[in-house]
Amino acid sequence: MPRLLAICCLLLPLFCSAEATIQVGTGYSKPPYVIPETQSGLELDIVQAALSAEKLQMKVVFLPPARMLHMFKNSQLDAITTVNEGSHLVGYWSDSHIFYQNYAITLASRAITIKKMSDLAGHSIAAFQNAKLALGSEYAAAIMQASYQEIPNQLTQNKLLYTGRVDVVIGDRLIFEYLNRLLPSRVDAQQTLQFSAIFPATHYKVLFRNRDLRDRFNQGLATIRHNGVYRQIEKKYRSASPAQ
Repeated sequence: MPRLLAICCLLLPLFCSAEATIQVGTGYSKPPYVIPETQSGLELDIVQAALSAEKLQMKVVFLPPARMLHMFKNSQLDAITTVNEGSHLVGYWSDSHIFYQNYAITLASRAITIKKMSDLAGHSIAAFQNAKLALGSEYAAAIMQASYQEIPNQLTQNKLLYTGRVDVVIGDRLIFEYLNRLLPSRVDAQQTLQFSAIFPATHYKVLFRNRDLRDRFNQGLATIRHNGVYRQIEKKYRSASPAQ
Protein backbone atom coordinates (compact mmCIF):
# COMPACT_ATOMS: atom_id res chain seq x y z
CA MET A 1 0.00 0.00 0.00
CA PRO A 2 2.74 2.54 0.83
CA ARG A 3 4.38 1.69 -2.50
CA LEU A 4 1.11 2.32 -4.39
CA LEU A 5 0.68 5.63 -2.58
CA ALA A 6 4.20 6.64 -3.54
CA ILE A 7 3.52 5.86 -7.21
CA CYS A 8 0.31 7.90 -7.12
CA CYS A 9 2.19 10.83 -5.64
CA LEU A 10 4.72 10.64 -8.46
CA LEU A 11 2.04 10.50 -11.16
CA LEU A 12 -0.21 13.22 -9.75
CA PRO A 13 1.91 16.15 -11.01
CA LEU A 14 1.85 14.65 -14.50
CA PHE A 15 -1.93 14.53 -14.54
CA CYS A 16 -2.21 18.02 -13.09
CA SER A 17 0.17 19.47 -15.67
CA ALA A 18 -1.62 17.85 -18.63
CA GLU A 19 -3.36 20.37 -20.84
CA ALA A 20 -7.14 20.14 -20.66
CA THR A 21 -9.09 20.65 -23.89
CA ILE A 22 -12.16 22.86 -23.99
CA GLN A 23 -14.68 23.14 -26.81
CA VAL A 24 -15.07 26.68 -28.09
CA GLY A 25 -17.86 27.59 -30.50
CA THR A 26 -17.38 30.33 -33.06
CA GLY A 27 -19.24 31.59 -36.10
CA TYR A 28 -18.44 30.85 -39.71
CA SER A 29 -15.73 32.56 -41.73
CA LYS A 30 -14.92 36.19 -40.83
CA PRO A 31 -11.41 36.62 -42.25
CA PRO A 32 -9.00 37.75 -40.98
CA TYR A 33 -10.61 37.33 -37.53
CA VAL A 34 -11.80 33.76 -38.10
CA ILE A 35 -10.39 31.60 -40.92
CA PRO A 36 -11.91 28.09 -40.77
CA GLU A 37 -9.68 26.66 -43.51
CA THR A 38 -6.61 27.05 -41.32
CA GLN A 39 -8.38 27.15 -37.93
CA SER A 40 -6.67 30.45 -37.34
CA GLY A 41 -7.27 34.19 -37.53
CA LEU A 42 -6.74 37.28 -35.42
CA GLU A 43 -9.47 36.40 -32.92
CA LEU A 44 -8.90 32.65 -32.81
CA ASP A 45 -5.14 33.06 -32.36
CA ILE A 46 -5.70 35.44 -29.42
CA VAL A 47 -8.14 33.06 -27.73
CA GLN A 48 -5.81 30.09 -28.29
CA ALA A 49 -2.78 31.97 -26.97
CA ALA A 50 -4.63 33.11 -23.83
CA LEU A 51 -5.78 29.56 -23.12
CA SER A 52 -2.34 28.10 -23.84
CA ALA A 53 -0.81 30.49 -21.32
CA GLU A 54 -2.97 28.70 -18.74
CA LYS A 55 -2.17 25.21 -20.10
CA LEU A 56 -5.56 24.85 -21.76
CA GLN A 57 -6.09 23.60 -25.30
CA MET A 58 -8.89 24.76 -27.58
CA LYS A 59 -10.97 22.64 -29.93
CA VAL A 60 -12.78 25.03 -32.26
CA VAL A 61 -16.30 24.21 -33.43
CA PHE A 62 -17.47 26.33 -36.40
CA LEU A 63 -21.22 26.84 -36.32
CA PRO A 64 -24.04 29.04 -37.62
CA PRO A 65 -24.81 31.66 -34.93
CA ALA A 66 -28.20 30.22 -33.94
CA ARG A 67 -26.79 26.70 -33.65
CA MET A 68 -23.84 27.96 -31.62
CA LEU A 69 -26.12 29.66 -29.10
CA HIS A 70 -28.35 26.59 -28.88
CA MET A 71 -25.40 24.30 -28.15
CA PHE A 72 -24.00 26.66 -25.52
CA LYS A 73 -27.34 26.93 -23.73
CA ASN A 74 -27.57 23.13 -23.74
CA SER A 75 -24.09 22.68 -22.23
CA GLN A 76 -22.61 21.23 -25.43
CA LEU A 77 -19.89 23.89 -25.61
CA ASP A 78 -17.56 25.17 -22.91
CA ALA A 79 -17.35 28.67 -24.38
CA ILE A 80 -18.36 30.81 -27.35
CA THR A 81 -16.57 33.73 -28.99
CA THR A 82 -17.43 37.11 -30.52
CA VAL A 83 -20.24 37.91 -28.10
CA ASN A 84 -20.93 40.58 -25.51
CA GLU A 85 -23.49 41.46 -22.86
CA GLY A 86 -25.76 42.98 -25.49
CA SER A 87 -26.71 39.44 -26.47
CA HIS A 88 -28.33 38.92 -23.01
CA LEU A 89 -26.77 35.46 -22.75
CA VAL A 90 -26.19 33.87 -19.35
CA GLY A 91 -22.75 32.66 -18.30
CA TYR A 92 -19.38 34.00 -17.19
CA TRP A 93 -18.07 36.87 -19.29
CA SER A 94 -14.37 37.25 -19.97
CA ASP A 95 -12.53 40.52 -20.27
CA SER A 96 -12.72 42.03 -23.76
CA HIS A 97 -10.20 40.23 -25.96
CA ILE A 98 -10.85 41.97 -29.29
CA PHE A 99 -12.75 44.79 -30.95
CA TYR A 100 -14.26 45.28 -34.39
CA GLN A 101 -14.36 48.75 -35.93
CA ASN A 102 -17.19 49.34 -38.36
CA TYR A 103 -17.22 52.15 -40.90
CA ALA A 104 -19.52 53.59 -43.53
CA ILE A 105 -17.44 52.83 -46.65
CA THR A 106 -17.96 54.71 -49.91
CA LEU A 107 -16.15 55.26 -53.20
CA ALA A 108 -14.28 58.57 -53.09
CA SER A 109 -15.34 59.21 -56.69
CA ARG A 110 -18.97 59.37 -55.58
CA ALA A 111 -18.20 62.30 -53.23
CA ILE A 112 -20.71 61.11 -50.63
CA THR A 113 -20.42 62.94 -47.31
CA ILE A 114 -21.20 60.89 -44.21
CA LYS A 115 -20.31 62.56 -40.93
CA LYS A 116 -23.11 61.22 -38.76
CA MET A 117 -25.57 58.34 -38.87
CA SER A 118 -28.45 60.46 -40.12
CA ASP A 119 -26.38 61.13 -43.27
CA LEU A 120 -27.05 57.51 -44.28
CA ALA A 121 -30.65 58.42 -45.10
CA GLY A 122 -31.45 58.48 -48.79
CA HIS A 123 -28.58 56.19 -49.83
CA SER A 124 -28.48 52.57 -50.95
CA ILE A 125 -26.71 50.55 -48.25
CA ALA A 126 -25.34 47.01 -47.95
CA ALA A 127 -24.50 45.97 -44.38
CA PHE A 128 -23.27 42.84 -42.63
CA GLN A 129 -25.84 40.39 -41.29
CA ASN A 130 -27.64 41.58 -38.13
CA ALA A 131 -26.11 45.06 -38.38
CA LYS A 132 -29.50 46.56 -37.56
CA LEU A 133 -29.42 44.78 -34.20
CA ALA A 134 -25.74 45.34 -33.49
CA LEU A 135 -25.31 49.03 -34.30
CA GLY A 136 -27.93 50.63 -32.10
CA SER A 137 -31.18 52.55 -32.29
CA GLU A 138 -29.79 55.65 -34.06
CA TYR A 139 -28.52 53.46 -36.88
CA ALA A 140 -31.81 51.57 -37.05
CA ALA A 141 -33.68 54.87 -37.40
CA ALA A 142 -31.34 56.16 -40.13
CA ILE A 143 -31.69 53.10 -42.35
CA MET A 144 -35.47 53.37 -42.25
CA GLN A 145 -34.99 56.19 -44.77
CA ALA A 146 -32.52 54.31 -46.96
CA SER A 147 -32.56 51.50 -49.51
CA TYR A 148 -31.17 48.88 -47.17
CA GLN A 149 -30.06 45.24 -47.26
CA GLU A 150 -28.03 42.96 -45.01
CA ILE A 151 -25.80 40.38 -46.67
CA PRO A 152 -24.44 37.20 -45.00
CA ASN A 153 -21.52 36.88 -47.44
CA GLN A 154 -19.45 40.00 -46.86
CA LEU A 155 -17.43 39.49 -50.04
CA THR A 156 -20.63 40.41 -51.88
CA GLN A 157 -20.56 43.79 -50.13
CA ASN A 158 -17.18 44.55 -51.69
CA LYS A 159 -18.46 43.62 -55.16
CA LEU A 160 -21.57 45.77 -54.80
CA LEU A 161 -19.59 48.83 -53.74
CA TYR A 162 -16.84 48.63 -56.36
CA THR A 163 -19.34 48.05 -59.17
CA GLY A 164 -21.47 51.01 -58.09
CA ARG A 165 -24.55 48.98 -57.23
CA VAL A 166 -24.74 50.45 -53.72
CA ASP A 167 -23.67 53.82 -52.34
CA VAL A 168 -22.49 52.67 -48.93
CA VAL A 169 -21.17 49.50 -47.33
CA ILE A 170 -21.35 49.10 -43.55
CA GLY A 171 -18.67 46.82 -42.18
CA ASP A 172 -15.44 46.27 -40.34
CA ARG A 173 -12.52 47.85 -42.19
CA LEU A 174 -10.13 44.98 -41.59
CA ILE A 175 -12.60 42.43 -42.98
CA PHE A 176 -13.40 44.62 -45.99
CA GLU A 177 -9.77 45.16 -46.94
CA TYR A 178 -8.85 41.52 -46.36
CA LEU A 179 -11.65 40.36 -48.67
CA ASN A 180 -10.43 42.62 -51.47
CA ARG A 181 -7.79 40.03 -52.29
CA LEU A 182 -10.54 37.49 -53.02
CA LEU A 183 -12.33 39.63 -55.59
CA PRO A 184 -12.26 38.50 -59.24
CA SER A 185 -9.90 40.46 -61.49
CA ARG A 186 -12.81 42.04 -63.38
CA VAL A 187 -13.70 44.03 -60.25
CA ASP A 188 -11.58 47.17 -59.89
CA ALA A 189 -10.56 47.09 -56.23
CA GLN A 190 -7.95 49.81 -56.74
CA GLN A 191 -10.56 52.55 -56.52
CA THR A 192 -9.99 55.05 -53.71
CA LEU A 193 -12.27 54.58 -50.73
CA GLN A 194 -13.63 56.85 -48.05
CA PHE A 195 -13.97 55.37 -44.54
CA SER A 196 -16.38 57.38 -42.39
CA ALA A 197 -15.93 56.70 -38.67
CA ILE A 198 -19.49 57.14 -37.45
CA PHE A 199 -19.58 54.04 -35.23
CA PRO A 200 -17.86 53.36 -31.90
CA ALA A 201 -15.67 50.28 -31.68
CA THR A 202 -17.55 47.09 -30.77
CA HIS A 203 -15.74 45.14 -28.06
CA TYR A 204 -16.25 41.40 -27.86
CA LYS A 205 -15.72 38.82 -25.14
CA VAL A 206 -15.66 35.06 -24.65
CA LEU A 207 -18.61 33.62 -22.72
CA PHE A 208 -17.85 30.60 -20.53
CA ARG A 209 -20.14 28.16 -18.75
CA ASN A 210 -17.56 27.71 -15.99
CA ARG A 211 -16.29 30.48 -13.72
CA ASP A 212 -12.88 28.88 -13.21
CA LEU A 213 -12.26 28.58 -16.96
CA ARG A 214 -13.28 32.22 -17.38
CA ASP A 215 -10.85 33.28 -14.66
CA ARG A 216 -8.03 31.26 -16.20
CA PHE A 217 -8.74 32.75 -19.62
CA ASN A 218 -8.63 36.27 -18.18
CA GLN A 219 -5.31 35.48 -16.52
CA GLY A 220 -3.93 34.08 -19.77
CA LEU A 221 -5.17 37.12 -21.67
CA ALA A 222 -3.40 39.42 -19.20
CA THR A 223 -0.24 37.33 -19.60
CA ILE A 224 -0.10 37.55 -23.40
CA ARG A 225 -0.81 41.27 -23.30
CA HIS A 226 2.07 41.74 -20.88
CA ASN A 227 4.63 39.48 -22.61
CA GLY A 228 4.03 40.84 -26.12
CA VAL A 229 2.34 37.79 -27.66
CA TYR A 230 -0.95 39.67 -28.10
CA ARG A 231 0.80 42.46 -29.99
CA GLN A 232 2.63 39.96 -32.21
CA ILE A 233 -0.68 38.35 -33.19
CA GLU A 234 -2.23 41.73 -33.94
CA LYS A 235 0.74 42.75 -36.05
CA LYS A 236 0.56 39.52 -38.04
CA TYR A 237 -3.00 40.16 -39.20
CA ARG A 238 -3.38 43.92 -39.10
CA SER A 239 -0.16 44.53 -41.04
CA ALA A 240 -1.60 42.36 -43.84
CA SER A 241 -4.17 45.09 -44.48
CA PRO A 242 -3.06 47.83 -46.91
CA ALA A 243 -4.41 50.52 -44.61
CA GLN A 244 -2.62 49.40 -41.48
